[in-house]
Amino acid sequence: MNNLSDRVMNMINHQIFLELNASHIYTALYSFVSNDKQSYTGFAKFFKKSAKEEMEHAYKFIDYLNSRGGDVIINNLQRPQFTLLNDGTSTLFQMINFVLNLENQVFESLKNIKDNCNDSALETFLDPFLEEQVEAQFELAKLLRRIERVGNDGTGLNMLDNEMNNKY
Repeated sequence: MNNLSDRVMNMINHQIFLELNASHIYTALYSFVSNDKQSYTGFAKFFKKSAKEEMEHAYKFIDYLNSRGGDVIINNLQRPQFTLLNDGTSTLFQMINFVLNLENQVFESLKNIKDNCNDSALETFLDPFLEEQVEAQFELAKLLRRIERVGNDGTGLNMLDNEMNNKY
Protein backbone atom coordinates (compact mmCIF):
# COMPACT_ATOMS: atom_id res chain seq x y z
CA MET A 1 0.00 0.00 0.00
CA ASN A 2 1.53 3.29 -1.11
CA ASN A 3 1.24 5.95 1.55
CA LEU A 4 3.43 8.54 -0.14
CA SER A 5 2.42 11.27 -2.55
CA ASP A 6 3.80 11.12 -6.08
CA ARG A 7 5.80 14.29 -5.34
CA VAL A 8 7.50 12.72 -2.31
CA MET A 9 8.07 9.46 -4.17
CA ASN A 10 9.72 11.42 -7.00
CA MET A 11 11.97 13.23 -4.52
CA ILE A 12 13.07 9.92 -2.98
CA ASN A 13 13.69 8.42 -6.41
CA HIS A 14 15.79 11.47 -7.25
CA GLN A 15 17.76 10.90 -4.04
CA ILE A 16 18.34 7.28 -5.04
CA PHE A 17 19.67 8.52 -8.36
CA LEU A 18 21.99 11.01 -6.63
CA GLU A 19 23.35 8.32 -4.30
CA LEU A 20 23.93 5.88 -7.18
CA ASN A 21 25.52 8.65 -9.24
CA ALA A 22 27.83 9.60 -6.36
CA SER A 23 28.86 5.95 -6.01
CA HIS A 24 29.50 5.83 -9.75
CA ILE A 25 31.67 8.96 -9.62
CA TYR A 26 33.64 7.78 -6.59
CA THR A 27 34.25 4.47 -8.39
CA ALA A 28 35.56 6.32 -11.45
CA LEU A 29 37.86 8.43 -9.27
CA TYR A 30 39.05 5.28 -7.47
CA SER A 31 39.89 3.76 -10.83
CA PHE A 32 41.76 6.88 -11.93
CA VAL A 33 43.94 7.38 -8.84
CA SER A 34 44.74 3.70 -8.37
CA ASN A 35 46.27 3.26 -11.83
CA ASP A 36 50.05 3.25 -12.34
CA LYS A 37 50.06 6.79 -13.76
CA GLN A 38 48.63 8.37 -10.60
CA SER A 39 49.34 5.74 -7.94
CA TYR A 40 47.66 7.48 -5.00
CA THR A 41 46.84 4.37 -2.97
CA GLY A 42 45.53 6.29 0.05
CA PHE A 43 43.14 8.40 -1.97
CA ALA A 44 42.15 5.26 -3.89
CA LYS A 45 41.13 3.63 -0.60
CA PHE A 46 39.16 6.76 0.32
CA PHE A 47 37.31 6.86 -3.02
CA LYS A 48 36.58 3.12 -2.89
CA LYS A 49 35.19 3.41 0.66
CA SER A 50 33.11 6.43 -0.37
CA ALA A 51 31.70 4.55 -3.38
CA LYS A 52 30.56 1.73 -1.11
CA GLU A 53 28.98 4.17 1.37
CA GLU A 54 27.01 5.94 -1.36
CA MET A 55 25.79 2.58 -2.70
CA GLU A 56 24.68 1.63 0.83
CA HIS A 57 22.77 4.92 1.05
CA ALA A 58 21.01 4.15 -2.23
CA TYR A 59 19.98 0.73 -0.92
CA LYS A 60 18.62 2.29 2.27
CA PHE A 61 16.48 4.70 0.26
CA ILE A 62 15.33 1.85 -1.98
CA ASP A 63 14.38 -0.22 1.07
CA TYR A 64 12.62 2.75 2.64
CA LEU A 65 10.63 3.53 -0.47
CA ASN A 66 9.67 -0.13 -0.83
CA SER A 67 8.63 -0.31 2.82
CA ARG A 68 6.29 2.64 2.26
CA GLY A 69 4.72 0.99 -0.78
CA GLY A 70 6.32 3.34 -3.28
CA ASP A 71 7.63 2.56 -6.74
CA VAL A 72 11.40 2.60 -7.08
CA ILE A 73 12.62 3.94 -10.41
CA ILE A 74 16.29 3.45 -11.24
CA ASN A 75 17.38 5.95 -13.88
CA ASN A 76 20.35 5.58 -16.20
CA LEU A 77 23.69 6.80 -14.97
CA GLN A 78 25.81 8.76 -17.35
CA ARG A 79 29.56 8.50 -17.74
CA PRO A 80 31.12 10.65 -14.99
CA GLN A 81 31.94 14.09 -16.36
CA PHE A 82 35.17 15.06 -14.70
CA THR A 83 37.69 17.07 -16.67
CA LEU A 84 41.12 17.89 -15.32
CA LEU A 85 41.98 21.52 -15.76
CA ASN A 86 45.44 22.86 -16.49
CA ASP A 87 44.98 25.70 -14.02
CA GLY A 88 47.94 25.12 -11.72
CA THR A 89 45.98 23.17 -9.12
CA SER A 90 46.85 19.56 -8.38
CA THR A 91 44.81 16.66 -9.68
CA LEU A 92 43.95 15.73 -6.09
CA PHE A 93 42.75 19.27 -5.36
CA GLN A 94 40.47 19.19 -8.40
CA MET A 95 39.07 15.77 -7.49
CA ILE A 96 38.37 16.63 -3.84
CA ASN A 97 36.83 19.95 -4.87
CA PHE A 98 34.64 18.05 -7.36
CA VAL A 99 33.39 15.55 -4.75
CA LEU A 100 32.84 18.31 -2.19
CA ASN A 101 30.49 19.97 -4.70
CA LEU A 102 28.88 16.58 -5.34
CA GLU A 103 28.32 16.06 -1.61
CA ASN A 104 26.82 19.56 -1.38
CA GLN A 105 24.29 18.57 -4.07
CA VAL A 106 23.40 15.40 -2.14
CA PHE A 107 22.96 17.45 1.05
CA GLU A 108 20.74 20.02 -0.68
CA SER A 109 18.53 17.25 -2.06
CA LEU A 110 18.20 15.63 1.38
CA LYS A 111 17.37 18.99 2.91
CA ASN A 112 14.81 19.67 0.19
CA ILE A 113 13.07 16.37 0.88
CA LYS A 114 12.98 17.03 4.62
CA ASP A 115 11.74 20.60 4.19
CA ASN A 116 9.01 19.68 1.72
CA CYS A 117 7.80 16.16 2.50
CA ASN A 118 5.37 16.95 5.35
CA ASP A 119 5.92 13.39 6.60
CA SER A 120 7.31 12.93 10.12
CA ALA A 121 8.40 9.31 9.52
CA LEU A 122 10.39 10.33 6.45
CA GLU A 123 11.87 13.32 8.29
CA THR A 124 13.08 11.00 11.06
CA PHE A 125 14.53 8.60 8.47
CA LEU A 126 16.46 11.50 6.87
CA ASP A 127 18.07 12.84 10.05
CA PRO A 128 21.07 10.45 10.15
CA PHE A 129 21.77 11.08 6.47
CA LEU A 130 21.78 14.85 7.01
CA GLU A 131 24.11 14.52 10.00
CA GLU A 132 26.47 12.30 8.02
CA GLN A 133 26.45 14.73 5.10
CA VAL A 134 27.40 17.67 7.31
CA GLU A 135 30.31 15.69 8.76
CA ALA A 136 31.44 14.48 5.32
CA GLN A 137 31.37 17.99 3.90
CA PHE A 138 33.38 19.30 6.83
CA GLU A 139 36.01 16.57 6.43
CA LEU A 140 36.25 17.12 2.68
CA ALA A 141 36.59 20.89 3.15
CA LYS A 142 39.44 20.37 5.64
CA LEU A 143 41.15 17.94 3.27
CA LEU A 144 40.73 20.40 0.39
CA ARG A 145 42.42 23.16 2.42
CA ARG A 146 45.33 20.84 3.26
CA ILE A 147 45.78 19.90 -0.40
CA GLU A 148 45.54 23.56 -1.36
CA ARG A 149 48.37 24.42 1.07
CA VAL A 150 50.56 21.67 -0.39
CA GLY A 151 49.93 22.81 -3.96
CA ASN A 152 51.74 20.71 -6.55
CA ASP A 153 54.56 19.68 -4.23
CA GLY A 154 55.02 15.97 -4.90
CA THR A 155 56.46 15.28 -1.46
CA GLY A 156 53.54 16.97 0.27
CA LEU A 157 50.97 15.19 -1.89
CA ASN A 158 52.64 11.86 -1.19
CA MET A 159 52.60 12.61 2.55
CA LEU A 160 48.86 13.35 2.37
CA ASP A 161 48.35 10.15 0.38
CA ASN A 162 50.21 8.18 3.06
CA GLU A 163 47.96 9.74 5.72
CA MET A 164 44.90 8.72 3.70
CA ASN A 165 46.33 5.21 3.32
CA ASN A 166 46.71 4.91 7.10
CA LYS A 167 43.25 6.39 7.75
CA TYR A 168 41.31 4.23 5.29
